[in-house]
Amino acid sequence: MRFRWLYLSTAVLVAVTIPTYAATITATFNTFDYSVNVNVKEPAGLTLNQSTGRFDWTRSATVDAVNNNYSTAVIGYGASFKTFCIDLAQGIGFGGTYTYVTDTLDHVLDGPSTPFLAGAKANAIRVLYAQSYGNVTNNVNGAAFQLAVWEIMKDGLSPAGGAAAALADTSSVFYANTTGMSGAALADASSALAQAASYISNVRNLLNANPSAYAMVASLVNLDAFKSDSAQDQVFLVVNNNTPMVPLPGSIAAVLPVMMLGGKALKTKRRRQQAEDSAVA
Repeated sequence: MRFRWLYLSTAVLVAVTIPTYAATITATFNTFDYSVNVNVKEPAGLTLNQSTGRFDWTRSATVDAVNNNYSTAVIGYGASFKTFCIDLAQGIGFGGTYTYVTDTLDHVLDGPSTPFLAGAKANAIRVLYAQSYGNVTNNVNGAAFQLAVWEIMKDGLSPAGGAAAALADTSSVFYANTTGMSGAALADASSALAQAASYISNVRNLLNANPSAYAMVASLVNLDAFKSDSAQDQVFLVVNNNTPMVPLPGSIAAVLPVMMLGGKALKTKRRRQQAEDSAVA
């Protein structure tokens, strides 16, 4: 069988599938590596200006088969790794060490704060990773990705073209805005919100344009959820010893143009075909 290398977006991999559920991992939260302050609605209804972005962790170097038995083929002892938050109800502190239990993203999202469509939301987040995680290389895009995760997990996918309005809708379960902000902070937060809306729209566009490609892309992205009763739950893109790519059949690689353009490639092809049909007629 011939294989091709499959990249997510411009630089990110499709993860290998390694059994990692019902394991535990102990890690220290270091900092946000890419973040911007944005006003975010908390579960209690308060709107707080908070750091929004990607979380940087270091796994405990202690070998503990009971409280630290998550696969070392995925994250080695003492290794660093990145996550995004999927829990607005709890908190963590810089320099704090936490023990998480691992589970499927679908199962963790199926809770009181996301009472329905957990599987659909989890797949939307998987496609979000496929399309846009590789763009998380600066503060604005890191914040935008986190905002997109929160919006999808709380409110689902907004109608095509309506992501910006959905993010700003104060009557929805989740919203974010820049009220009261100014200067450089306002500029960064505004850019992050606009980019988040673009990320969400790309996911929706692919679903609308080609549901089969959407389902295939979602099936390829291996995400683990780290959950805790006392710390913010996290979502993690599973990789094998930080290998940047894995071989996949060429038939799967064929969906990449659609995946990476959020369905634009398919729509362009359809318009071209319609024009050719009209010319023949």
